[in-house]
Amino acid sequence: MSARRVRRSVLYARSRVVAAAALAGVDAMDTPFMDVPATAQLGDEARAVRRLGFTGKAAIHPTQVPVIQAAFSPDDDEVAWAGRVVEAYEANEGGVLLVDGKLIERPVIASAQRILAVAEAVRGVSAEGGRSSASGG
Repeated sequence: MSARRVRRSVLYARSRVVAAAALAGVDAMDTPFMDVPATAQLGDEARAVRRLGFTGKAAIHPTQVPVIQAAFSPDDDEVAWAGRVVEAYEANEGGVLLVDGKLIERPVIASAQRILAVAEAVRGVSAEGGRSSASGG
């Protein structure tokens, strides 16, 4: 069975996990990827579940950690967009606003704030040589 077909077969369950986690206000962690040497496929799957709404993915081997971290780390474009959204929100002192010609409301603002927090955490881990000083991850 192909990885793509397996991914589709658990899409409903994964979607339910993301929705339940959001309702509970907790992070949604995806299951581990069992084919340890297949790092390219791990990266594809990690990026796919990130788009679905997961905030992390379990690793079963140390070689998987950098692949998962890269997949869940915002890129420069995402960080720049999030910065513009948060800056506009703070300047607007709340409410809805337009950024880059698009209407921005509370859920998008919360997403932008989370992107900036993740980017800051990634920078902190990178500056410390791969280890975070924050307890609990």
